[in-house]
Amino acid sequence: MSRNAERIIRDVQRINQMTSALPDKVIVELVRRGGKAESPAKSGDRVSVARGSYNDPTGDAVAHRLDSDRLETDPVFQAVKKMAQCLREMADLARRVEHHARFVLETKERNKEAEIVHCAACLREVANTPNDRLRSGYCPMDYMRWLRAGKPYRLTFEISIRNALNEVPGTHSETPLENVG
Repeated sequence: MSRNAERIIRDVQRINQMTSALPDKVIVELVRRGGKAESPAKSGDRVSVARGSYNDPTGDAVAHRLDSDRLETDPVFQAVKKMAQCLREMADLARRVEHHARFVLETKERNKEAEIVHCAACLREVANTPNDRLRSGYCPMDYMRWLRAGKPYRLTFEISIRNALNEVPGTHSETPLENVG
């Protein structure tokens, strides 16, 4: 077995060991102990004052700032908050690992990702990737052009794009479309 395989197996075992040490009851107890940081009254809030005393907005603002600093440094609350963030990131990473493993193991996924299609307007090849895929049968440039033209009749739009491409071979012309609409 290769060193890379051994390292990956060790990492998976470490992750399984760590997550098995956090059953649902432990997580519920940690969240309960961490709780939610209480927010003190804002300085703009009306505070009822007893007769004979006075309202001090400046003093209330200073007290609010001191209380919020104390809440931000609450170690239990911060630990639970960081743990939740780390677990969320681990879940995202686990989804990515699952996606990559499925891509390697299943040929159906590979074929789906490697599919190359043609734009119905300019007839150029478009890789079916998240960044460069067909929208309504058009490449990203022609799709935006189709939207700007107000989604005209598709056949007329496609013919006008092809005519514009025949005038200037090998380029996407950015001139306004004629006979569209």
